[in-house]
Amino acid sequence: MMNNDIYEPAEDSYLLQKEIRKYAEGRILDLGTGSGIQALTSIQSPNVREVVAVDINPRAIEELQKKVKEQKLRKMTVLQSDLFQNVDGQFNLIIFNPPYLPQDKVGGKEIIDPALYGGKKGWEISLRFFKQASQYLLSDGHILFLFSSLTNKQKLENIMKSYLFEFQVIAEEKIPFFETLYIYLIKKSDVLIELEKKNIENISYLSQGKRGNVYCGVFDRSRLIKTHFLKKDIIKVGIKIKREDSKAVDRMQNEAFWLKKLNRYNIGPRLLFSSESKESQSIDIKPKTIPSKENELKEKESKEKELKEKVLTEKELQGQKRSQTEYLIYEFVEGEPILDWLKKAHKSQISRALHEIIHQCFILDTLKVNKDEMHHPLKHIIITPSGHVLIDFERCKETKKPKNVTQFVEFLCRIKEELGQKGILINAENLRKLSKEYKESISERNLKPILDLLN
Repeated sequence: MMNNDIYEPAEDSYLLQKEIRKYAEGRILDLGTGSGIQALTSIQSPNVREVVAVDINPRAIEELQKKVKEQKLRKMTVLQSDLFQNVDGQFNLIIFNPPYLPQDKVGGKEIIDPALYGGKKGWEISLRFFKQASQYLLSDGHILFLFSSLTNKQKLENIMKSYLFEFQVIAEEKIPFFETLYIYLIKKSDVLIELEKKNIENISYLSQGKRGNVYCGVFDRSRLIKTHFLKKDIIKVGIKIKREDSKAVDRMQNEAFWLKKLNRYNIGPRLLFSSESKESQSIDIKPKTIPSKENELKEKESKEKELKEKVLTEKELQGQKRSQTEYLIYEFVEGEPILDWLKKAHKSQISRALHEIIHQCFILDTLKVNKDEMHHPLKHIIITPSGHVLIDFERCKETKKPKNVTQFVEFLCRIKEELGQKGILINAENLRKLSKEYKESISERNLKPILDLLN
């Protein structure tokens, strides 16, 4: 069943209208304009330069165009569009009062009414909106977003966070039938603004780690080369951002530091960018020279005051360092975790991959570097069509006693049954004995028997 009725103003419209009068300025996009109430309210503000009103419903567009013509509203443009489909440019304010009701049925058939139903669970259209919103919002712009308690509030907040938006509730109102309306004021997070300045686009949430969240995006790699004649080289990138609740200190900077070094040996994902900590600077405050004995007390008080100011300043600088969002950006690694890949691979493929991984572990050992997770690398080794990549170097550190090879050998001993099913027979006792000899004297000579035993 299809309904092309225009959504007429109701409680949600009037609640949103109040906030628009406060925030309307610059260039405004009214998405899903319906009757046009928000667009017509926005255009009344002297601070507004232009209003673009869009809706998917052709009847709504036709009716609003008549009003624009009758009232001679030269600063308003009306377009038919499915969300941002026909929208160009960026805006100071985006208004969105989406359809938020979960899909309903009559006689077993879904009621298709774009003005009311936001998808099967009510939030699907909002998800589509937040996937695209950032590229149409200026860095200092805002979104006014209205939804109802009939939609999953926590789900919507998670969606906003997953696309790196910050938000706050600025208005709410209870209406009949146990429903509450909420208006959120939304803006880009500082890290989103910084990533976009580096020309990272289409950023979306991927997964959650122990210390950071992982996102993916796209980047034109040709921008790294200073010439106007290169073709675009669009690549997928991974973005690791420190979680707000993580107490780990400088882990992202540590990973970036080691990736820069290890990339020279073709180890780890290719690092593109990273955030940098603002190092605390020592502040040299010279005490004033006051020759008069009468002013010795003043001099002492002055020194104490300056010392306090110095301590406070250093604390502030340290606070800035801690509050800065840590992130790193690297070429995305497309592949499978090692055990998942192992189930599908052939004996020759597995043998070749194990040899290559051990060789990389050996390079780490000779560099006196410990990765620290090679005894349980289920999520730290990704097998790709062209080889393998070691990932996650947050805990990587310099050491006099590296143990990357020995840790990985222990891992192989633990999965000997899985390897045996693929025809690779592991003599754990002999392998551990050779590993011990290698540990006592790290060298190619002591590495070779381990590789031979794996053959």
